[in-house]
Amino acid sequence: MKTKLFTEVKVIPAEKRLDFDAGVVSLGSCFSERIANWLARGGMNVEANPCGIVYNAFSIAGTVQRLAQQRYFVKEDFFQHDGRWRTWEHHGSFAEPDLPDALAKCNVAMENFRNAAAMAQLFVITFSTSLVFELKANGQVVSNCHKVSGEKFNRRLLKYHENLNAIENIVRDVSIIAPHAQLVFSLSPVRHLPGDPVLNARSKASLLAAIHDVSGNPAYFPSYEIMNDELRDYRFYALDMTHPSELAEEIICTRFAEAWFTDDAITNIAAGHKQFRFTEHRSIYGNSHA
Repeated sequence: MKTKLFTEVKVIPAEKRLDFDAGVVSLGSCFSERIANWLARGGMNVEANPCGIVYNAFSIAGTVQRLAQQRYFVKEDFFQHDGRWRTWEHHGSFAEPDLPDALAKCNVAMENFRNAAAMAQLFVITFSTSLVFELKANGQVVSNCHKVSGEKFNRRLLKYHENLNAIENIVRDVSIIAPHAQLVFSLSPVRHLPGDPVLNARSKASLLAAIHDVSGNPAYFPSYEIMNDELRDYRFYALDMTHPSELAEEIICTRFAEAWFTDDAITNIAAGHKQFRFTEHRSIYGNSHA
């Protein structure tokens, strides 16, 4: 009798697998960007994270609502910190020294994402944590603290019903901005609270329960389960022991592609990756054959 050394996670394939030219949009945690980058390196048409990396369901819902309402940013949404203009809804990569540049950068990203979503056939959202930071001044949940003093925030876990309500709103608003897209949710395999495994487990459990209880029955891709059950060995983690290693990411992204894309599309993605690696090698080493 053959002994299995890991628990195999069943990935439910899409009823209608997509062709290589299907547009894909991705939103959420850093793992949503990993999937988007993997598909883009394979040559697919992908647009990701118009506000940068976003971790919690409440902030993701806010971004999707802005897109659905075409409610773009105005100068009053920005504040200045550490010499750069920022908003509480953006990752720090959107910060700029001049307010007009920051405003334009944020709104161009929103417009590009909305245009891509309108044509997309797949909309991927990856949640990461129930932990949020609220501004004490007005109770606003922020997407990023921007290294502002912790004294200005309250830190808490979103409750199950708060996660569920946020995800219900996401489902509603995605149907507006991406009417042709199949919606798929995922839970990030990254340990968002590596120093507190109990709190991390509570955070993930609340999100996972809400994802599976949301109405409309959106698809679910088990990236979290693959990482924790199939790839549970620490050799599948990066040096920080928190993020998946490159090999783990490759395995998970390949499983994702096998579930959502046709065999021809997967062949084209593999060819795109080969060309990307060749181009990257040439850019580093030039024409040397040494």
